[in-house]
Amino acid sequence: MVAQGASLRILIDTNIFIAAESEATKLHVNAVNATALYRLATELRHTLCVGSGTLEDIARHHDEAHRAKRRQQLQRYHIFDSVDIPPGLQAKAGYPPRINAQSRVDLSLLLLLDRGAAQWLVTEDQRILPHARALQLEDRVFSLSDSLDVLSRQRHQPVNVPAVTEIKGYQLDRDDPIFDEFADEYDIRAWLKNKVAPEARVCLVMQDPGESLDAVVILKEETETSGGLPGKVLKICTFKVSPHARGVKRGELLLWAVFEHARTNAYDSMFIEVFSREVALIELFEAFGFTKLDTTDREDELVLGKRLQPASRPDGLDPLGYAIEFGPGAIAPTRWFIVPIIPKWHRSLFPVADDSGQFALYDGMTDQGNAIRKAYVCHSPSKQLRPGDTLLFLRTRQNQMANVIGVVEETTRSSDPTRVLEFTGRRTVYTPAEIADMCSKGEVLAIRFRLDRVLDTPISSDELRERGVMARSPMSVQLVSDEGAVEWLETLISV
Repeated sequence: MVAQGASLRILIDTNIFIAAESEATKLHVNAVNATALYRLATELRHTLCVGSGTLEDIARHHDEAHRAKRRQQLQRYHIFDSVDIPPGLQAKAGYPPRINAQSRVDLSLLLLLDRGAAQWLVTEDQRILPHARALQLEDRVFSLSDSLDVLSRQRHQPVNVPAVTEIKGYQLDRDDPIFDEFADEYDIRAWLKNKVAPEARVCLVMQDPGESLDAVVILKEETETSGGLPGKVLKICTFKVSPHARGVKRGELLLWAVFEHARTNAYDSMFIEVFSREVALIELFEAFGFTKLDTTDREDELVLGKRLQPASRPDGLDPLGYAIEFGPGAIAPTRWFIVPIIPKWHRSLFPVADDSGQFALYDGMTDQGNAIRKAYVCHSPSKQLRPGDTLLFLRTRQNQMANVIGVVEETTRSSDPTRVLEFTGRRTVYTPAEIADMCSKGEVLAIRFRLDRVLDTPISSDELRERGVMARSPMSVQLVSDEGAVEWLETLISV
């Protein structure tokens, strides 16, 4: 049972509503997931909502019997009244001066999110993603698969994710169904046969034993690149998650594996070619510092690139901007904080960091730890944290050690569990009941942050004390004020 006060208002667009209400004789393509969303949300006592645009969509149908049936189905949902779009919001969200009716409906859905009328928006329309990002709402816009993954966690049903494994190109099965999903512009299987296999290219795959691939990345060291990328350049030739495996942050997990491969093998920069219609993929890469460098000879194909280290410290780039542009694995700290975290939450947030401090990505993990973008909730009274601050997480209790470094994106303080759930969004590893329990004991501090790295060798609490990082094990988030300790910490990230 969800604790009182920890329920969500989940806004769905018209297509999700239609899918959830489709009939067995004529199932919508998203019917299974949409009905599962309705069932899970109801079990967890969340409220599914629709905007006034759904009423307008129904009213436009030519058949009165159909309209009447849809109106009856809508009785199972909360319906928001229409909202007026305030001046300036359209431009702020990245829409052009003139927009069509569908874009206006999308903008009204984002406005309901922005004003807190709903905590989530669930949609399969990728076109809304860049506009959500422009309004800093991207953590609260979910695909169907993402929403099901988070709701499953709220029922204590973690989704097991296969290990990421590095293999050679000749070990790939080019008849795997995942390669059916590639655009006609690519003769993918001929390329696998004639290039990837003979050249033994590095591939990162996710696959359960005996099953088809969940995801595949194919990499290559590139000698000729667009956009003037410097130094040793890594080309991400293929980055694909199978439709049956989307959600649970597999994209971020794969991208983390790519970053690890690039840094381990001393690459200076990387790039990927992607069609402009692949909005979700572009959004993922742009969120981690990739920018448009060029176009290819194929119609509507972009080149997105990223440097892994600057030639010199860019003027005017704040620490968070630096971490986004060049990280993970590259930070420019100005302030360090020790963040105590109990073993339970350390395991959930950082399954990539085992007790030895070695990177555990290739050992498999559950869905909570897949993200690079994470959220942590605690009872610390600290109000010092700012975007760009560097976090050193100290696992408390027995065998105290620190081996995880993160960078603050944003914080909030609240005793309202719904507000905390809204703020943590898709990043949360906490159930509504757990957040409600924490909030019942007083105001909590919620931190959205980016995972930067896992140290190869963990730092013991004894060494942290000897180096002046802390005088004793802190009970809450604590600023590292000793100048010598700060200098020592910075040597750890410079190697």
